[in-house]
Amino acid sequence: MKVVESLKSLLAGLQPYGGPILIWLQDNWIGALAVAIPVGLFVNWLSSKWFSSDKPTKFTHKSHSGNVQHTENMAQGDQSNTHVTDHSTAQGDITHNGDRINGDKVVVNNTFSAETIDEVKKAGLAEAAIHNFSKRLDIQQVPPYEWDAMLREFAERYLRLQAELDQLKTNDAEVGALKEKAQAFMAEGQWVEADAALQEAKTLACVTALKQKQQADEGLRTAAQLAKAQANARLSQLDYAGALDALQEAVELMPPGRDREWELERADLLFALGRATGEMGNFAGSENYHIKSMELRNKYDASINEKVKSILSLASSVEHQGRVTDSEKLYLQGIELLNISENADKNLLSIATANLAGLYSDQGDFVQAEKLFIKSLEITKSLPHKNPSDLGRIMNNIAQMYIVQERLPEAESILQSIVNEFEVTKNLMHPTFGIVLSNLASVHKLQGNFKAARALYERDLEIVANAYGRAHPGYAKTLNNMGSLCWEEKEFQEAESFFQQSIEIYENLLGHEHPDLAMSLQNLGGVYFSQKKENHGEALIKRASEIMLAKLPESPNTATVLKNHAQVLDALNRPQEAQQQRDLAAEVMRRHEARNAEKTTPTVAEATE
Repeated sequence: MKVVESLKSLLAGLQPYGGPILIWLQDNWIGALAVAIPVGLFVNWLSSKWFSSDKPTKFTHKSHSGNVQHTENMAQGDQSNTHVTDHSTAQGDITHNGDRINGDKVVVNNTFSAETIDEVKKAGLAEAAIHNFSKRLDIQQVPPYEWDAMLREFAERYLRLQAELDQLKTNDAEVGALKEKAQAFMAEGQWVEADAALQEAKTLACVTALKQKQQADEGLRTAAQLAKAQANARLSQLDYAGALDALQEAVELMPPGRDREWELERADLLFALGRATGEMGNFAGSENYHIKSMELRNKYDASINEKVKSILSLASSVEHQGRVTDSEKLYLQGIELLNISENADKNLLSIATANLAGLYSDQGDFVQAEKLFIKSLEITKSLPHKNPSDLGRIMNNIAQMYIVQERLPEAESILQSIVNEFEVTKNLMHPTFGIVLSNLASVHKLQGNFKAARALYERDLEIVANAYGRAHPGYAKTLNNMGSLCWEEKEFQEAESFFQQSIEIYENLLGHEHPDLAMSLQNLGGVYFSQKKENHGEALIKRASEIMLAKLPESPNTATVLKNHAQVLDALNRPQEAQQQRDLAAEVMRRHEARNAEKTTPTVAEATE
């Protein structure tokens, strides 16, 4: 029984050799090689343990009843007397173990039971393999009563090897030749040789596949770089939708990096995609890409300037979604990192300061905003190489703040100078130019010059539609401004149409609880109220109040909307509800002042020193 136990131990030891192909199929090349390399040691052990004929073997004669007659120990070189060769038979040649060959068909004698032969054949074992295995057992002088059990074990092992062969998919000619070699050995029942050939094929397949993957990755990386270059070319042509498509393709093409350089390159692609996605008005998608970019830049220790770029772009995406507090924290974080770095990009510091100022201005915190705008301008003017476009954006934001404060002459002067610069460069379809025109139109509207205002708003709509299409927050904002102009001119039907279009775009792109949406809802409610549709108008203004209170509970803009709602309720003879809105407005302003007292101007100023 030592032979049986040795075979069982051998079969148990075969289990791990499915490992390389499973690891290879999971793209773990190093792991596959680590598992596949010990194959040579395994093959040597297999040969010495099972098929060695150097040691004395024991054989047993069995009667027809199955009883053991006697057992003899045979020294090396002794011959077995368990078979007889008869060269005169008419049925064909007789094999050395008594099997007969009739033509091409192997007929196995009764050394294996018919039941066992049927069982292994149904499992998929070929007759040739059964025949050759019986010859080996005969050569080894294995007792016949052990043959059935050993055939079952052999079949299980054989079929497991066949399954491994089937799993090893490859287009490599050398690997394919080794597979064919293993298959040929298996057909002859030469198990050790087949197993060795298969393990060699696995090792070679892993090495070959690793080289192929490296080559493929390099090709994909090059393709991603070309897609990014294509995106930059489209941006220069103001084709923002085309640039977005090209950057999405670049990110999809770029394979997972093998080192820091690759991962930082992926971070750059994600950053560019985040910017392009935000340009197209998808601020939630933009936020997602910027978070991924920032995570990679932090993980692989990018420069402070690159990290801050991700932070500032993320802050902008969050701000456009109406999450003012989160945005403020990110802007302050970016400014702080730049201030503690010796290699900080001062132009980036100017941009971060101006962005934070714009955030405060939008919330009606004009004192803080103006101080930060001045600081931003000082930084920009101190730079040896000034970027005119960055300076223009800062000045435009200052002018926008002046418009809200009704400092119209100052705003008009700034905006007109920016317009003159654009006209010199002939870059008159750039989205930034459209923003400047829209702000200048607002100045004209407040001055009562409605005709000039309408012309500028219409030019802005054309620029935005050309750059981004009509389904864009910037287009919705100008539609809202056009509606306000028509309302001033008492063209209520036209105003109603512009506000409705604006609301539809905002709801589709920004959801149903965005502050910009609230402004358009309030304006449409006011138009309805002007047309004696009081109840419908009040419902829209109420919805606007609820959005502003939920999203911007400390903003002066929220207090203004609440006061407007109170006036509508007064007109509807609902004084108690009107007073509630005034009380809410007062509470909003108290929170706003308390918040300003906590952060204080020096804190922000220190962040920009």
